Amino acid sequence: MEPSSCTPTSDSASPAGARRAPLWLEWAIANSLPLVLVPLATRALRGRLGYETRAALAYPVSLGFIALVQGLTLALHVAWGMRWTFATAAGLVVACGSGALLVGTLDPLGYSEILVVCLAHAIGGAVVAASQALVLRGSVERPWIWIAASAASAGVFAALLFPFWSDTRIPGYVSPTYAGSIEMTTLIRVFAAYGVATGPVLAWLLRGRIPLGQ
Repeated sequence: MEPSSCTPTSDSASPAGARRAPLWLEWAIANSLPLVLVPLATRALRGRLGYETRAALAYPVSLGFIALVQGLTLALHVAWGMRWTFATAAGLVVACGSGALLVGTLDPLGYSEILVVCLAHAIGGAVVAASQALVLRGSVERPWIWIAASAASAGVFAALLFPFWSDTRIPGYVSPTYAGSIEMTTLIRVFAAYGVATGPVLAWLLRGRIPLGQ
């Protein structure tokens, strides 16, 4: 008797039937990667590049990385994952510009710093999510839910985390070796928390459009 005739087989034993981690978990992990990689990159470049050069590189590289890992994560589940990368990158550029303008306008007027940071991140989260919704709307019925969830999570977590930006015990601390390091610390921490909060929302919106268990 041939071995194959008495050996049970199942879909789960084959590569095609292999189960991946659920989307919400992969999403949380992907958005948490900058917590480790951005501070490591900052330390690696210390002493090799000038203060202004580090500042000029830090934000484009970090934001591009965030957009890339989000797109790659979605590409494991849907065909339009890499389009998400470009939509996210565009949204992040606009969000950073609008956030800087808002902070620069309200901060001198004496408003609470935490309130300003919360508002800037909430608006930024909405801008990024609106850009992503242009890709998402072809696959979900109510993309506005994604915009609302992203704006709310970004604003709330920014308000909660900003007072602790200098706490080195919290992952994601970026040493102040370039202009904007305080904002970068808050940003990558907010994205990590945002990933945990919005992952289940994204998975729910895409229910029925990705294989069960993914």
